[in-house]
Amino acid sequence: MSGIVGAISMRSARARTIESEFMVMLHSLAKGRVTTIKDEKHLLGVAGSDNIRNAQYCTNRDRTIHCMIDGDVFVDKDDQQSIARNSGMRGVTHPHFFVPFLYERSGVDFVKMLKGWFNIVIYDSRHKVYHLLNSRLGMRPLYYYRGSGYFIFASRLGPMLKLSLIKRRINKKSVADYALFNYPLGDGTYIEGVSALSPATVMTIGDSGFTQRNYWSPLSLFTKELVSADDSIAQTERLLKKAVNKMHAGMSSVGVSLTGGFDGRTVLSLIDRPKEDLVLYSFGEPGSKDISIPLAISRQLSYEYVPVCLDDDYGNNIFTEYAKECIIRSDCRSTLARAHYLYALDLMSQRVGVVLTGNCGSELIRPVHMTGEVINPNAKIFFKLLENGNISTTFDQFVIPRYFKIEEILLVKDRVCEALAGNALSGEPLTLNQKFYHFLIKEVFRKYFGTEMAMEDGYVHNRSPYLDDDFIDFIFQTPLCGANYNFFEDNPLVRINGQLLYARIINNNNASLARFRTNRMYAPHDLLTNTGRIKAGFSFLYRKLLRNNGEGYGLDLGVERFVQENLKGLDDVEFLNTEEILGDFRDGTWKKHKLDFHKAISWAYWYKNTIRL
Repeated sequence: MSGIVGAISMRSARARTIESEFMVMLHSLAKGRVTTIKDEKHLLGVAGSDNIRNAQYCTNRDRTIHCMIDGDVFVDKDDQQSIARNSGMRGVTHPHFFVPFLYERSGVDFVKMLKGWFNIVIYDSRHKVYHLLNSRLGMRPLYYYRGSGYFIFASRLGPMLKLSLIKRRINKKSVADYALFNYPLGDGTYIEGVSALSPATVMTIGDSGFTQRNYWSPLSLFTKELVSADDSIAQTERLLKKAVNKMHAGMSSVGVSLTGGFDGRTVLSLIDRPKEDLVLYSFGEPGSKDISIPLAISRQLSYEYVPVCLDDDYGNNIFTEYAKECIIRSDCRSTLARAHYLYALDLMSQRVGVVLTGNCGSELIRPVHMTGEVINPNAKIFFKLLENGNISTTFDQFVIPRYFKIEEILLVKDRVCEALAGNALSGEPLTLNQKFYHFLIKEVFRKYFGTEMAMEDGYVHNRSPYLDDDFIDFIFQTPLCGANYNFFEDNPLVRINGQLLYARIINNNNASLARFRTNRMYAPHDLLTNTGRIKAGFSFLYRKLLRNNGEGYGLDLGVERFVQENLKGLDDVEFLNTEEILGDFRDGTWKKHKLDFHKAISWAYWYKNTIRL
């Protein structure tokens, strides 16, 4: 792992103790090199600064502006060339090194010139002021604590608990959020007094005090006047192609996530690189479509391919290691069910420095129509009640998670409902679905996909072109965007518009790729012909009859071993219904409640290894 940490206003008698604890916190973020910046008022640190995919320290020419950067920063070429001409930085290509010069030229408003997913900390020694800034979507978490004369921040929550001034008191409202929605809502964390930096935020700390403001709002994405369908398709293809190729620039080799679906295949079709520079990968059970389809594509089109087979050996001998990593690296914003993501990226790190994924493609280009691990059913329930003007009964309608103590959740239900009301945007002239997409942008994308990107950074860059700022700005103005359909649109004749867009893009850029079937039993090219569309229709009906529940990714076997080996003494874990967990585990009933079970045992492991350590 890597990250950034800091302690500001070190003026109390405990400063020496805090400094010692701070260094422990810093080194716990990474095993590699660390860089520290220290004076009488602060101690700042960067872990993993010897590797450009991790956090980094940079400064300006006279070393008066100190920058710590965690994540991916992209700077437009025009801005890079202008800075290079005026700063003597000719030949410098990595965008991180332009940040202090952009700040020197434009102040904190420079953040509006950046693209990507990042947290940046700036110490301006000329004005004795500190700035914490993050990207528009807040995809990478940054946690902070204010108290006892200190301002403490870190890229991860767990390491902050190594400081004695931060008490290990559980924030019960955030745990209830996790139980009900899969992650804490808003800026709350599992620890009382510790917050997460809001998206698109500039936080300033100086002699004049503490200020915080947002420089962008997702409300700016919504418009009543949509771009025409024809213009939407052409411009979407152009912007997505630009985003795809920006995100692998400067890398000698590129990994591409290629499942049996459309999102990753569209990304692959748009890459302007020789085939020998690319390494495709996918994960799945042996013989599954997510393995067999990428394998067929790779063999016939001469791509290098890495199958990540999630078989019994994975469940028995590999799963537990990555499950633990997944829970700890994500600070329990992700569950052990996503262990295979880390396993796949660890394998890919031996071949590439960056992987391009299709994350958020389906959520943006097609209307959301189902709930599950990404979007909890309770989110849908809340917005449905909002449509009926009946949010006063919200909590009574929720699906209460099976393995968390209902009495603990009820104690904080008013705080949960209050937070949801803040997400309602009742005074805004938006459709219900647009309000729901505002919730996705503010909460779901950064808590689900952002957590994945952050916890994988110790292996490789994980980048999604669908999350490019310019692409998002445009797609929301088109009739293609999921936000501009009906709430939870479930009409397949409507939802297929997103697949039609993908099919056109793939066919325009790589016609051979368009002719391989997907896991939906038809090829993208089929959607572009009348006979092909008939075939796709029959395939849809056939799959509905089969009612395929999807792949298990070798998860059940791994979960069983994980529980047996790691979850003794569950009685000490706050919020959990231990008797229910152990009873369901013994008789196998947990397999009927997998999402809830995964959340509960992930919380138990994080709690025992962070709070009670």
